[in-house]
Amino acid sequence: MGDVVKVTVLGSFGDLAVIESAVEMLQGHGLEVLQPTKEHLDRARPHLRLRNTGEGWRFLEKLGRMEAEYLEAIDQSDFVFCANNKDGKEYVGQSTAFELGWSVRAKKPIMFLQEPTQSIYRMLVHTGWAMVLDPESWLNSLEDMVARCIARRLGSLREVWLYDQDGEA
Repeated sequence: MGDVVKVTVLGSFGDLAVIESAVEMLQGHGLEVLQPTKEHLDRARPHLRLRNTGEGWRFLEKLGRMEAEYLEAIDQSDFVFCANNKDGKEYVGQSTAFELGWSVRAKKPIMFLQEPTQSIYRMLVHTGWAMVLDPESWLNSLEDMVARCIARRLGSLREVWLYDQDGEA
């Protein structure tokens, strides 16, 4: 199992600076970021330029392979970090929404960079499935999530998720 807490960062690749900043912050606090890797980001950059051109089909072909890598990383993560910001505003795009749904299916705790505005994501926060990184004490928020993940691994944290122990809703 290992001692290092593993995380996958979700968010809009339309604003890679937010994603890269989140990855840097998490790695700087000793977490292992499974996705996106530097190689993943480097592979994505040229395809992002194609998506709104007549060559968009090339982007879609690559996107399927890259998404499969992401879903596998979510399954292997202790939690997911949703960098739900694009161009300075709260944002969750279609791919991120899909990955958040996959995270819930995989029973992975979620941490949002900022308070979500859409009701479906707010429900995740208000039911305890997700939490929001507190801008005033972001390190405490991150440490709380890491402590929960470690306790979950050790079986000392009572699961307070939307599912019972048999996985039934």
